Amino acid sequence: GHYGRGSFVFVLAMSRVVSSLSAKTASDVGKLNAFPDDAFPGFLQILASYLSSSDDAAFEAQCTEFAESIGANPSALLNFAKSFASVLRLETKLNANVQAVSDDMRALGFNDLKVEVVAKMWREHSSSFTRFLIDSTLAVNELIDMDWNFGVTAATSDLQRAGVTFLRVKLVLD
Repeated sequence: GHYGRGSFVFVLAMSRVVSSLSAKTASDVGKLNAFPDDAFPGFLQILASYLSSSDDAAFEAQCTEFAESIGANPSALLNFAKSFASVLRLETKLNANVQAVSDDMRALGFNDLKVEVVAKMWREHSSSFTRFLIDSTLAVNELIDMDWNFGVTAATSDLQRAGVTFLRVKLVLD
C-alpha cells in the first residue's frame, strides 16, 4: 500500500533468542509453564547457581533433590532445566536486558507470574552470568617460562630456504 509522508510501519520481529531455539528446546522450556508457581522461584535459584558456576555434578544433584521434593520426575526436570539453562546462556551472550528476557519468556508461553519471577532473577543475577561467561571464555594458562631464538637460515639442502629469517618461540605453560 501507499504510506503518506510521516507514516511509519512497525514490524514486530521475533526475538533472536526464541527464533534460534530448536523445537525440542522451545518445547521443553514451554513445559515449564506447567511447573507449580510456588516452586518456580526455588527452581530458578538452582539455575542461577548453575549459570554462575557451571558445576554439572552439583546441578544434577540439586535438580534431582528438588524434583523429589515437589514430586516431579527427576530426569524430566533435569532435561527441562538444561534446556532452560541454554536459553538463559543465549540471553547472556546476547547481553539481553530485563525487558528482552521478559518478552522472550512470554513468547515461550510463560504466564505473567513466571515472567515476573524470571525478570526478578535476571535483574539479580545477570551480571554474575556475564562474569562467569567471560571468565570461562577467557580462561588461559599461566606462562611459566619463555625462550626464543631469532636467526637466518645459512645452510640447507633446499636452496629456496637459504637466507630465510626465522623466529622460534618456546612457551612453558602451567
